Amino acid sequence: MKGITQHQKQQIFERYENEASMRIAESLDISISKVNYWGSKLGLKKSLSQIESTRWKKGDKIGVSYRFPKGNIPANKGKKLHESVRELLKPTMFKPGNKPHNTKPIGTINVRMDKNGNPYQYIKISDGNWMSLNRHIWEQHNGEIPEGFRIHHKDGNVMNCVIENLEILSPEQAMKRNTIMRFPTELRETIKLNKKLIRKIESYGKK
Repeated sequence: MKGITQHQKQQIFERYENEASMRIAESLDISISKVNYWGSKLGLKKSLSQIESTRWKKGDKIGVSYRFPKGNIPANKGKKLHESVRELLKPTMFKPGNKPHNTKPIGTINVRMDKNGNPYQYIKISDGNWMSLNRHIWEQHNGEIPEGFRIHHKDGNVMNCVIENLEILSPEQAMKRNTIMRFPTELRETIKLNKKLIRKIESYGKK
């Protein structure tokens, strides 16, 4: 990729983390791809707040004005490329069965951030099909997960996806677990002990 000036590089370095690449590109009169290329080359990453600000949200009208009206027929529908044009484009066309050079192999694991900025691991099952790693590992050992059930990390570390650290929770169990997990470790242990004590007292009263 063609280089940029020292001034442009400095601007990208200072603005990349907290500003949209499109805005940086427009102000520096360079392409967005150059901004992202040099941001990556300089070891920069977008801040979570910047990622969240550009995330598509339900109800957004982005792209509505660019869509074909319902029932509209494209002018080139049913037309084939002229043979001379086809020959010109042939070297750039994907051949049947070919995959892009950046296609990830089956079994690739990457980390994605959820809407709250928490990291989760995903594994590629097949082309175009990724699955959360914790659910994949559970199913490999225990079979299909019933609808509505969740796979929980016993130690609270979502990056620790070994089978020994995973357990399956029903919707009711998950709701209770998520409620108590909001509290510090010491308080969680106190709450658990308190519940055990209440159950003991209740069972004693029934005798």
